Amino acid sequence: MTAITKRTSVSMTIKNIDNLEYIARNLGVTRGALINELLDKSLESIRTVLEDVLPAVPEDAVYTPRRTGSEVNSYLRSHLDGLAGSLAELHNDLDTMDGKTNANSQH
Repeated sequence: MTAITKRTSVSMTIKNIDNLEYIARNLGVTRGALINELLDKSLESIRTVLEDVLPAVPEDAVYTPRRTGSEVNSYLRSHLDGLAGSLAELHNDLDTMDGKTNANSQH
């Protein structure tokens, strides 16, 4: 089954365009397919984080970019670093719980 697509236009640095074209050409795929594959999971993860930390902007609101690329990078990194810390704590808690479970099952 073919995914439903929608055309969009983005501005990218020459470096990113050159890399994108090189990779797509050498993999034998379209640039769009490559971009879609690269963004597929990462955008979903970023959206999940943002849904948890930011109030939603109504879909019918006029889109006005407010941040530069470097500001977006810094903003996302700070939120993702916090999330990574929370995940590390959760992993430690689960490991601790797993250790207690394994110790109890050995007795």
